[in-house]
Amino acid sequence: MGELTASLAHELNQPLTSILSNARAALRFIEKGTLDKDELKEILQDIAADDKRAGDIIRSVRSMVRAKEEEPELVAVNEVLQKVTRLFHSEAVIRNITVDVDLADSLPPVMISKVQLQQVVINLMMNAAESMLDVNDDRRITIRSSVENGMVQVAVCDFGVGIGEKDLPNIFEPFFTTKRSGLGLGLSLSRSIVEGWGGHIWARSNPDKGATFFFNLAGVSRE
Repeated sequence: MGELTASLAHELNQPLTSILSNARAALRFIEKGTLDKDELKEILQDIAADDKRAGDIIRSVRSMVRAKEEEPELVAVNEVLQKVTRLFHSEAVIRNITVDVDLADSLPPVMISKVQLQQVVINLMMNAAESMLDVNDDRRITIRSSVENGMVQVAVCDFGVGIGEKDLPNIFEPFFTTKRSGLGLGLSLSRSIVEGWGGHIWARSNPDKGATFFFNLAGVSRE
């Protein structure tokens, strides 16, 4: 229960922070008299989307407490990646990060909980963003999808500080973190979700700088 409580706090931090940032931005625009109708609409849409995601996270964790499995469904991975990228937009603007998306065509669907898949991708993107806190240039995250040996594979690449060789074997362990204020739960939860649906998750340092996190899930034939 302690781990679940810590996990819930970790998962809710990002959408709640984003809601607060958007609300403060709207207030600043109003005080300066520079907020137009389109800007207000975009800010409110971001707040509504983050609020919905926070509710989805709570329902997902509650289902774990009640020992009730998430209902699986056929999920188009590219659609989830595009949605998460939109959800991450405000965070990217605040952190001055560019998000590049390179999605393969005609990916087979995967059988998974869509909410949990979103959690995994958001966790990996937040992990990538936090790895670039001390990077002054080339703040960039690249998200790719592909099919490798019949498995749908997603890669989240950053240009941050990278991962030390001695840390690589431990980064998916609960409460292990290399961040100044990290809880060590995001990657552990991501591993639990991916492996719970029969997939695999791993990471490696990039040749130049930064790291890339990968996970794969079995594709389901459309026939």
